[in-house]
Amino acid sequence: MNTDNFAEAEKGIENIGRIQRDLTGICTSQTVMKKGEELREKLDLLKRLTAVAKHDPKYGQAYTALLGKLRQDFSGEIEKLRSVPRKERAGKLRALNYALCFVPDELQAPFKAHIDEINQNATDEDKMHERDLGVCLKNTDENEHNITKIGQLAERFQQPDMDDYAQKLHEEILKRLQRATTMEKVTLLTRTFGRGIDFVCSNQQLIANGGICVLQTFFSEELSEEVQIMGRGARQGDIGSYCMILLDKDLEWVLGSSWAEELQKIESRTLYGNLNQARNAHYESKCAAKGLGIEQCKQEHNASKNFMKSLNEGNIKAVKEFLKKQNQGANLVTGSSRTVLLMDATGSMSSLLSAAKETVCTMFEGATKVLNELKLPSDAFQMQFVVYRDYDCKEDGILQSSPWESKPINLRSFMTPIAATGGGDYEEAIEIGLWYAVQQSEQSDGISQVILIGDAPAKERPAITRDRNGSGGEMYWSKTKYKTPTYYMDELQKLKAKSIPVHTLYLAAGAAKNFQDIADKTSGLCKKLDIHSPQGAAFLTDFVTENILKKTADDQADAAVALYRKKYAKSFTG
Repeated sequence: MNTDNFAEAEKGIENIGRIQRDLTGICTSQTVMKKGEELREKLDLLKRLTAVAKHDPKYGQAYTALLGKLRQDFSGEIEKLRSVPRKERAGKLRALNYALCFVPDELQAPFKAHIDEINQNATDEDKMHERDLGVCLKNTDENEHNITKIGQLAERFQQPDMDDYAQKLHEEILKRLQRATTMEKVTLLTRTFGRGIDFVCSNQQLIANGGICVLQTFFSEELSEEVQIMGRGARQGDIGSYCMILLDKDLEWVLGSSWAEELQKIESRTLYGNLNQARNAHYESKCAAKGLGIEQCKQEHNASKNFMKSLNEGNIKAVKEFLKKQNQGANLVTGSSRTVLLMDATGSMSSLLSAAKETVCTMFEGATKVLNELKLPSDAFQMQFVVYRDYDCKEDGILQSSPWESKPINLRSFMTPIAATGGGDYEEAIEIGLWYAVQQSEQSDGISQVILIGDAPAKERPAITRDRNGSGGEMYWSKTKYKTPTYYMDELQKLKAKSIPVHTLYLAAGAAKNFQDIADKTSGLCKKLDIHSPQGAAFLTDFVTENILKKTADDQADAAVALYRKKYAKSFTG
């Protein structure tokens, strides 16, 4: 092959590559891709480049570049072995080892070593799982250590592609559960075993003494779970008993941050009725929030179906519009309004966190539609979700924050693992949340406003000192990012100096005065949010959306809010 012929072939490959790039983003033609790969294989570029490099040095450079690209791509494929499901690993290994036959000799040894190293690590990991499971199956002692170990293994085996280990562990647990229905046995179980497990009692003496007694030590979020747990102790006509023993502070999620005061108001004979009523209100509010989320998902589903239809019909304009919308970021040219949504995430706030997750897409959609109708940039706002708790959650849990986002789906993903936990002493660490907002305001893009939502007031200085000392002391906190104690009024002054309003939504009467003061100090709005009402999620959506519009629409803010209320609002925020 002479230099001219090679140059002609090289030009042909460039043309095919250009065509493929032009088609990228519109459709992927498997035929074009396959033909391109076939042509590359037939030309056997590396060998041919070596031959022609003797006549022209530039082909020597091309050989080096192509060899580097091959090394990078093949190494990347080998690295993917680490994440390949266990059941697919053998097939992937065979394919890679077969492909090794076609790479240059100088790359075969390092590639082979790389493959063997990853394969050995995977094999060692499998052996570790087998060993741990074997030890668990052989150990029949039911002490605290072994129970904890079983729980850890169960959590580990919940990972994808470990169902074979999980099945073996499940079978062993079922065998041990059979011993729970014998005389003089106390078996401790998690709520998972409250459904789908039959505790069949065949011990006649135990049945004669009243059968199995089930003690539930937590208050279920759903009545259906409670009924299922209750039914574990009297299966198939057997007799049994059931009772509930609760720790008062564990009721914060259902009674709110003022749970201690609420319990004192409830007579013992009406306790269950009051708890059940509060639980039902929680459930109804979550259902209402999910209704908004489902409606948003339905719209996204229909948009995806229309995209596929356009793709199949060759409607390139519609395809491009859909892809543009999906990949559009914040408008950095005209400037963005930036809103920090600062939420209490302690034990009493599960309904709020659920509502925020379900409604964030609706917030963005409502604001976008209004801005479009007013012919204003609809991509000129960003939001950040921040949750704060209390000092008992230590450094990792006292505050969590999402990145700044212009895509609501990313904020929804951030909220998915966020759990309501911690707190318990009424006031929460609002000062930490405001401190974080101040830090964000000092960044180059700054922030436009803060929306604070919670059911407990901010701490006074003595309470901050008490709680820091009670949760590790200054020796602990001095090694964290929160080493310097702060006070919510100090942080408010910094925000006020920058004309950054803090709007507040309080969920409980005990926080009303403090939240009103916080809003007044920064010229913000303060409203009551009944998150447990059927309209709670809608009110939250409307309040946040309207304040986003006020900061984004500038001199058309009033018109934007009026239009939103007329066409999209589902509540009246006043």
